[in-house]
Amino acid sequence: MLLDSSNLWTRSFGFLLSFLLVISCGGDDIVEVDPTSICTPEARRCDGLANTEKCNTAGTAWERAESCASGHACNKGSCTPLICTLGQLRCQGAETVKACNSSGTAWDTTDCNSGYGCHEGRCISQMPSIPGCTASGQTRCAPTMGRRSGLDRCFLGEDGLFHWEIDVNCGPKLVCKDGECVSLCTPGVSRCDGLEDTEKCNTTGTAWEHADICASGHVCNKGRCVSQLPWPACTAEGQTRCWMLGMIEKCFIDVDGEFAWEFDRNCGTGLVCEDGQCVSR
Repeated sequence: MLLDSSNLWTRSFGFLLSFLLVISCGGDDIVEVDPTSICTPEARRCDGLANTEKCNTAGTAWERAESCASGHACNKGSCTPLICTLGQLRCQGAETVKACNSSGTAWDTTDCNSGYGCHEGRCISQMPSIPGCTASGQTRCAPTMGRRSGLDRCFLGEDGLFHWEIDVNCGPKLVCKDGECVSLCTPGVSRCDGLEDTEKCNTTGTAWEHADICASGHVCNKGRCVSQLPWPACTAEGQTRCWMLGMIEKCFIDVDGEFAWEFDRNCGTGLVCEDGQCVSR
């Protein structure tokens, strides 16, 4: 009689899998998971601020456990005495702000950034006169180290004095300039990185990227590689001339509206430049 090899393999694999499950669960102590379970039995949670709920013994439903008494609110599944008002701020020491949590049952703490200290529950600058804060809502770029992309805002304190406080971090793709969060650079704009290298602002305006190394006899000027040999004079945009034997330079108008020569291209193997054009030797 012929045996069905595929069926025999399937039955053998099923037996092996069952054996491994028994071993992994400790012999006969096989753990079964109730597909209707939605929570851990006896676990507690809040139902808004005024009520608590507890998971039933089967783990299949949340049930009302307690209604919080006056002066209490639910916090992490328990009725807790109110100790503060939402939005209330205080100082904890010289450099930490305490803020009342959403239920009014606890204080959340935040450390002030370097160069800032806590005053009336707000992180204020320890460099108040760079520049001076004279009107509520006035902004400046944070002057302290490590907050190049930070923005400060002026406010009138309870002491009747104006203070700078941390307002926002501009984020990883922006920097602070003249009291505003702006792009680091304008996409597509070029600049010099030393005398022989150019950089170009990336497409998102968030970084300068290396663009080119100037060819021999050229230096970077206003973001472009220009010739150190000004003659013959460049008089029309697009005009070309030869540089050495195998390079072409092109005339362009720079950001100041002046004509200048810049490197355009190498002629390549087997070609030389004559009269501003690449030709065969």
